[in-house]
Amino acid sequence: MRKTLEQKIEANRLEMERLQKEQDLLLAEQEEKENQARTARHFKRGDHVEKHLPELITLTERQFYTFVEKTLLTPHTRRILDELTAEKAPPPAPLKPTDVTAQPVTTPPAKKT
Repeated sequence: MRKTLEQKIEANRLEMERLQKEQDLLLAEQEEKENQARTARHFKRGDHVEKHLPELITLTERQFYTFVEKTLLTPHTRRILDELTAEKAPPPAPLKPTDVTAQPVTTPPAKKT
């Protein structure tokens, strides 16, 4: 028995709905896996930071965010991150006298005994 044009259209519409539902499920599954990976990465990196700076554990959320803003959101940190993420890391820019790391380390003169 031959399908009428209307029957073919309806069959195609039903198949499109089925495929759309399948796509929605797959996209939701993909998003869930990405969320799990992001959460795992956050825990792993946070643990690493706390391992090196255990004092962070005692900070309030506000203190922690202030710490991050004052230490990580600096031009010096940005240069380091840019170097690490660049395909070809450019040579480091010469340090300016105003850079914290450019301050000379001074040692007190030896006392005469």
